[in-house]
Amino acid sequence: MCAASSSECCRCCPEGRAPSTRPSSPTCRSAAASPPPPRSRLPPRRCSRASTGSGQTLRGRRSSAKRRAPRAAREKDTPRASLPRRPRRSQAEQTFCNSPCGITDQFVCACGEAGHALLIDCRPPYATESVPLSDPRIALVVADSNVKPQLSGSEYPDRVQQCKDACAAMQAAGHSEVRHLRDATLSMLETVARSHALPEATVRRARHGISEDQRTLQAKEALKASDYAQVGRLMFASHASLRDDYRVSSPELDALVEIARGVPGVHGSRLTGGGFGGCTVTLLSRSAVPALLAAFEAEYPKRAGGRTASVFVVRPAAGAMLLQQGAGAEPLAGAPLSPQLSGVAKVTAALVLSAVAAAVIASKRQR
Repeated sequence: MCAASSSECCRCCPEGRAPSTRPSSPTCRSAAASPPPPRSRLPPRRCSRASTGSGQTLRGRRSSAKRRAPRAAREKDTPRASLPRRPRRSQAEQTFCNSPCGITDQFVCACGEAGHALLIDCRPPYATESVPLSDPRIALVVADSNVKPQLSGSEYPDRVQQCKDACAAMQAAGHSEVRHLRDATLSMLETVARSHALPEATVRRARHGISEDQRTLQAKEALKASDYAQVGRLMFASHASLRDDYRVSSPELDALVEIARGVPGVHGSRLTGGGFGGCTVTLLSRSAVPALLAAFEAEYPKRAGGRTASVFVVRPAAGAMLLQQGAGAEPLAGAPLSPQLSGVAKVTAALVLSAVAAAVIASKRQR
């Protein structure tokens, strides 16, 4: 989901069509002079970070000093000036770290709009759509399970490969239009799974990718209609899919979601991020926030071996901002820094150097 800058914050979710809650800046909307970056060959995914592909994701950026919450999106036909950064990031994380993760965090940080979720189309030219998420009657709560994801190194690559295998099987069955999971349907997958005897794990991974992409688009429409009960149902369904089909949840994340489910006024809850630990995001009526916080405090330690959760009430906030002499902020649009900033940079550098020098002197005195 997302991150933010005030006392509350919010950010949202998955990667296929990815919803997000960050403001879109001129950088995201202006047309790039250069051609769009090379297409990722990974299959699509909508909401889970380890998913494979060019699906769509709904994400948001949180404004509390800590975590994130839900996201929806905006569709623009013009490529972004910031797109060239995407291949470099993919090369760093996918090639060198062997972690085939997606682009949603970067996009929500560059294009998030305050009071909105961001829907990201993960297929070039990476269109986005901002979806209103500022109703004062609702709130977003992010709960950190305080479980650090424990990955052996193959979890993400294995899932990406399984989704690619499912796409290849559907193509071999005559569905040449299926370049990514977003191009497939659940009935198509079921038919090919029987005829090609696909492994159960491959079917489950692909089923999550296909259904999550559909849920993301449904969530976008529900948010536009202020149908928060439907958004909540989709969030619970998303978590179940991430838990049972994509298998990226954990007992602690499941506990947080089930605790939230039992609180009156909660619309929906799901894990957010890459899974295997980390956080959940919950959509609820604002009046239900105290009850949810109390439930997390009382119930989570019982279900997590004494561990406590760190909980934040969040709201969708803007993306990366350029502060100018403390006079406020403006969206970073890729333009050169103003002359006034050079002075600020010099002062900042001087302060940093002074702090380093002081530390060195103190270290010598201790010797």
